[in-house]
Amino acid sequence: MRASNKWVAFLTCTLILFLIVSSASAYVGDGTLYVYIDLYTTEAPLDTPPPHTYLVNPSQIIWIQIAGITEFTFPDLVRVKICFDVGAADYSLTFSDVPVHVLGSGVGAGENGVGDADHPIAWAVGQYDDPPPGGFVEIVFSSTITVHYKNNDGSGTEYVANGLIARVGHIHVIPQIPWGTIGPSFVFLIGLVVFVRARKKQR
Repeated sequence: MRASNKWVAFLTCTLILFLIVSSASAYVGDGTLYVYIDLYTTEAPLDTPPPHTYLVNPSQIIWIQIAGITEFTFPDLVRVKICFDVGAADYSLTFSDVPVHVLGSGVGAGENGVGDADHPIAWAVGQYDDPPPGGFVEIVFSSTITVHYKNNDGSGTEYVANGLIARVGHIHVIPQIPWGTIGPSFVFLIGLVVFVRARKKQR
């Protein structure tokens, strides 16, 4: 096997293992995760290809929506928990008393779910309340965030929101870049050029 193919296989296996471990404590729910950079009008940029992970910056304020929930219905109240890690430490932020209802805005409008302009779920990336007393932590580049939901009293099954394509919905932290959505693509192209040049030197 060529060296490049070995690296691809290694990275693929690592990613699969990470997804299994990160979602092991929750069942994948029927609700699909959507992330917005304003009040449920503009979706956060997605990585490509395939488009299944939302890209956000540290400290950025984003709005969360989970549409298509079947495990709960109106007038249920649920907890929505945002989970992430920094190094070896686990962090989360929980929103309680979130009403399940027919969504009135966003991609999920008309579906049963949580998070819309009438009942927003806004989060500054890095804000947490667990471990207590809570606060704000700088989330490092490449950190991955998942969104969970369960009964409002904390009992019963905890579900992790699914993704547009991937089994589990993800939010991925990228470096702060001031040039909008062009920035991540530019960084990707630079990395690709460096990779191609390195391959040529090996020949």
